[in-house]
Amino acid sequence: MVNRLLLPIFIFVFCVVVQVFVFNQLYVLRIVTPFFYLYFLLKLPFGLAHNYMLFFAFFLGLVIDAFGNTQGMHAAACTVAGFVRPYIISGLHERSLPDESIPSYRNLGHAGFIKYVLIFVSVHHVTLAIVESFTFPDLVFFCLRIFINTVVTVFLLCIVELFGFGKDTDLS
Repeated sequence: MVNRLLLPIFIFVFCVVVQVFVFNQLYVLRIVTPFFYLYFLLKLPFGLAHNYMLFFAFFLGLVIDAFGNTQGMHAAACTVAGFVRPYIISGLHERSLPDESIPSYRNLGHAGFIKYVLIFVSVHHVTLAIVESFTFPDLVFFCLRIFINTVVTVFLLCIVELFGFGKDTDLS
């Protein structure tokens, strides 16, 4: 019981700390900033109620915004990504997955997990880029930034899943 409560809190705090103190400091060529904190949202159980998913997504984005002084941009992007997450899962997997299980290579297979992460991160990054810019003065730079950030973040999250928390860990 304690593990079911403490592990998600630990992962939340760990993701926020790593994002704020490591990855927010990396800003290569005004393009690349990996968003490690999305790992927390990706690893929430399949059967989590939609309203809880939206709450956790908004809260995580708000915490990142508070530390990054970004005035709700991450909260908006996380909320949109959290909103589409159940549809991503149901669209990618026609077979029924147990509600208490969490997305992982083991549950979804390597290709399924990578597709799940890619779509989720793409939704987040497109939303974040639109909210950040509100205009498209340089469409090529805008698209390049979304593409590179998405690729770097997906690569990072898949590596973390391969070697990190994803090893038969149950957050539910």
